[in-house]
Amino acid sequence: VIFAAWTKESDLLATASADGNAIVWKFDNENSFIFDDPIVLSPCCSSPQPDITSIAWCDIDNILAVGTFSGLIVLYQKENMIFRLSELHKAPIVSLHFARKSSLLASASTDGQIIVSKNGVVKGKWNVEPPISDVKFFTNNSLYFSSNKTVYALTLFFDDDDTEKIQNDQLPVPEKVVETKGEIIQITLSHSFNFMAIGDDQGNFTIIDKHRKI
Repeated sequence: VIFAAWTKESDLLATASADGNAIVWKFDNENSFIFDDPIVLSPCCSSPQPDITSIAWCDIDNILAVGTFSGLIVLYQKENMIFRLSELHKAPIVSLHFARKSSLLASASTDGQIIVSKNGVVKGKWNVEPPISDVKFFTNNSLYFSSNKTVYALTLFFDDDDTEKIQNDQLPVPEKVVETKGEIIQITLSHSFNFMAIGDDQGNFTIIDKHRKI
């Protein structure tokens, strides 16, 4: 197992492994019981390198997004594949993140491409300097990503219900938020979505709030 992620209610746990399988385990939290009939998902069974490289849950309807080494992203609801996004990325997926209480999905790949999509429809696409290590929605209108030793922010202005793609000349430009001493490994959000922690490869971490204050 190389990745694991809980749903917000902690009743479903998704685990992913390098053999290309993702397994969804169901829990009975009241009785501290795990059901013995997990759902096995194989999004990249036909790929020559089937590694799963990222997973993320959506708050809405317990939709699971699975990113792969080939750049394929697959969205599942229970055992049913609802979207297969094979044309978005051409390089391995490094990070997936859903906006809070929304089906907006941010995805990032090793070639420096960041895409925001909704139900398979691309809403915005950016090409930034690689390598990207992580991408997170701080709010539904602010997307943060880490590249090398810097965290950047994108202020998004499209409506969550708008399914039209924003033209490239109308896309927001990344703004530098904070620099770290080492290469950034991961950025993570508090459960209240009020704070973001940034960890680097020298063992340091930085915490910022929604106003970008350290």
